[in-house]
Amino acid sequence: MKHTNTRALFEYWNRLRGDENAPRRDQINPSDIKWLLPGMFFLEYRSKEKFPFSLAGTELCDHYDTELRGLNMCDFWDGQDRTSLAHVLQSVIEESAVGVVGFGAHTSQQGSCNMEMLVLPVKSPVRKPPRVLGIISAFNQPVWVGNDAEKISHHKISSLRMMWPAREKATAINVFAEMYPENLEKIDGNQFTAVKHLRVIDGGRVK
Repeated sequence: MKHTNTRALFEYWNRLRGDENAPRRDQINPSDIKWLLPGMFFLEYRSKEKFPFSLAGTELCDHYDTELRGLNMCDFWDGQDRTSLAHVLQSVIEESAVGVVGFGAHTSQQGSCNMEMLVLPVKSPVRKPPRVLGIISAFNQPVWVGNDAEKISHHKISSLRMMWPAREKATAINVFAEMYPENLEKIDGNQFTAVKHLRVIDGGRVK
């Protein structure tokens, strides 16, 4: 986790959950993290590769020059990056995993900005769709904000890390191992999957 906002939201989430896999939605108090709200979002899980925004901060909407609510997160990604992101979000929902995704946002006018996204599990009320809590933070000011002639055209993942804070040993990594069995390796005793230019690392327990 490189960005200070990423670390701040993770620490807040980790403190709220206590000994549980994830905190409840109603435990999250916006006033506790008001400086993070502009970059935060909630996603609903509808089906495979369908995670629409149920809430998005003003800064995020400014980055994309549109209201994100109702739009599918996965639609902003193409090819293998879309598949990888969908598996990360699925693992957040099904296995209480935590995902950290580094990516570049690029425009048709050759503008670019390095960003980091954190996705976290939250417990939803009964009969409500499962949700993902997240934040996207930019490492530099996007040049296209306020420029009507320049919009984000595509994203490209540069790094991806997954952790299972409530487990001694990750299991969802098997999903990636099945997708890319020829790339499964071990480094310093930790199993990870190299997905083309990415590495999905078993982060183990986070205290």
